[in-house]
Amino acid sequence: MVALLTPTILVVVVAVGLMASFDADVLRRHLVDTTETTARVVADYSSADLAFGSRAESQAELSRFVQDARMLAVALYDARGDLFSSWARDVAPQPALEKRLSRAVERPAVHQTPAAIEVWMPVVQDEEHFGTAYVRASTAEIVVRQRAHLATLLLLGLLLAGLGVLVAFVAQRVVSQPILRLSAAAEHIALHRDYAARIPSGGTREIRTLTASLNGMLAAIEQHQRERDAAVAEAGRHADNLELRVRERTADLEASNRELEAFSYSVSHDLRAPLRAIQGFSRLLLEEHGRRLDDEGRDFVRRMAAAAERMDRLILDLLEYGRLGKKATEIEAIDLDAVVDDAVRHVGDLLAERRADVRIEHPLGRARGHHATLVQALVNLLSNAAKFVQEGVDPVVRVVATRPQPTLVRLAVNDNGIGIAREHHDRVFQLFERLHDSSRYAGTGVGLAIVKRAVERMGGRVGLESETGQGATFWIELPVA
Repeated sequence: MVALLTPTILVVVVAVGLMASFDADVLRRHLVDTTETTARVVADYSSADLAFGSRAESQAELSRFVQDARMLAVALYDARGDLFSSWARDVAPQPALEKRLSRAVERPAVHQTPAAIEVWMPVVQDEEHFGTAYVRASTAEIVVRQRAHLATLLLLGLLLAGLGVLVAFVAQRVVSQPILRLSAAAEHIALHRDYAARIPSGGTREIRTLTASLNGMLAAIEQHQRERDAAVAEAGRHADNLELRVRERTADLEASNRELEAFSYSVSHDLRAPLRAIQGFSRLLLEEHGRRLDDEGRDFVRRMAAAAERMDRLILDLLEYGRLGKKATEIEAIDLDAVVDDAVRHVGDLLAERRADVRIEHPLGRARGHHATLVQALVNLLSNAAKFVQEGVDPVVRVVATRPQPTLVRLAVNDNGIGIAREHHDRVFQLFERLHDSSRYAGTGVGLAIVKRAVERMGGRVGLESETGQGATFWIELPVA
């Protein structure tokens, strides 16, 4: 509290000091003006005495010019600077008047000392210099006023200091001590988290109001803590139940996976076995008994064999699509050039059969993914690029890599095929979606679904840019390695 009052006391003291200094300055300026006026009057009325050398008249008249008690001495000097006449008030101590001026006075001059103010005024009549008037005034009044101000300032400082001590004492009792108690209680509560504690009330009305608010807040926190503890306990019970349900669901999923694996085995062996038999017997029927059949019969057998072959490819694609959902894919840095080369080797026979021109713009860079999974996706894209072309057109396939963003690499497969209408771009990635009759373009409708699932398993994206009759560009985006 004393620290708070100290600036106020200093401001008041400085303000009073400035007022005292201003008052003394005003008094001094007024005294200078009065002394100059007196010197001017003496000079104006003394030109004749100096001109005619009337020392006695001048001596008598000087006393009449100094009615102001502050005037200490008046003197006239002739044109040569010698003392002509003078008058001095009978006060001590007072310096003696000069018998001869030490310098010529051509214009009014003022000299100020702590004890007196001196003015020299030239006596001029019709531009003729007759001498100099000299007036000395006392500054005792200013000194007395300054002492009075100093005494007032000292008294005011003592009063303000006493008031400050009194206010500090009262504030210590009424404000500081309750606040310190409040602070100590708050520190104890924060340190020990004892929200059941309450802060004792006391001090001013505002402090009592603050204490009541804090106690109310503590009560609310205590209630919230009880509710939170109860909620945590309830959440613990739910977590235990959830963990039990998760274990049960995990066991169910493991059982379902085992059943799915068993079903996949059955499909792979038991379901494909009759298809192989149909294919084998159809081939034997054409080879051994084809001559006994007419053209229509042989066509039926060929259609039957082709249908069995399509069914076999469809089963294989479905099995591969299902395995993608279960197969663990360890994401790591992979070389895209090696991936594309492996994919081209996998479909080398098809590309050669279709006389496809494959152009790979090396280097393709590196990405984060799974080598075998990405090879599988590219095999499907390269196969489609070689198959879906106009009759009589040799496929031209271009593989490039770009950076759509600094953190992504886009691997694109561009072809000169039949293209895909814009309204079908989303459909082609769905399972069993075919845009063309199987008799014209072979396929199962699963290949692009496998591509999409494989890329998503690696944390990437797949997309398509194409127009009907203008070829297609399928792209795969993966993080940069």
